[in-house]
Amino acid sequence: IPLEERPTIQVVELRDHGHSAVLSQPLAQAIEQAISRRAGVLLFLNRKGYAGALVCRDCGLVPRCPACRVALMYSRQAGRLRCSYCGSSAPIPETCVSCSGPRMQLIGEGTERVEEDAKRLFPRAAVIRLDGDTLRRPAQAEALWRKIEHGEWDILVGTQLLLRRVALPRMGLVGIVQADAGLSMPDFRSAERTYHLLLDAISLADSATNGGQVIV
Repeated sequence: IPLEERPTIQVVELRDHGHSAVLSQPLAQAIEQAISRRAGVLLFLNRKGYAGALVCRDCGLVPRCPACRVALMYSRQAGRLRCSYCGSSAPIPETCVSCSGPRMQLIGEGTERVEEDAKRLFPRAAVIRLDGDTLRRPAQAEALWRKIEHGEWDILVGTQLLLRRVALPRMGLVGIVQADAGLSMPDFRSAERTYHLLLDAISLADSATNGGQVIV
């Protein structure tokens, strides 16, 4: 990004702000300010669903896809555990299938959770979520893109799928939610891929001279 087009970038250490909400206090304050001046807000998290995985707090078992061997994410929209790769699904177990323990807990936020928090904190804001679930059907996807083109939104929540659209507007605020989440993927290229994804998301922010801001 050329120096004159760079936004202001702030890195927030989540350990200093607790874990009660997905959106940290500095990010929530910045969203409120951006909405008040009608500047677009993008909340970027490259993980769809409500939670990244389900884990047993007694034995540590994580339900996995039998075919792909990856952790099943939880989709609140579907009300089931789903595989991000092949799309297979399973009901949420009441107890652990390994130790029969009752302490099954969702971990790792997804775009559904970010959307929920954004709507809860800013009930008057128009929030649009763009990910593999909302863009799966062509008619629904086209309707969402039309809303974006017509400016019928205040906050966009999305994954890397939204970066494939060429004509996205410049954002007054880009919030990178759980920026280091991609580093924990079991892939030796995860660091490089995370870096380039963050650069692509940050490039959507307006310049600092126009009030553009990024919170990581």
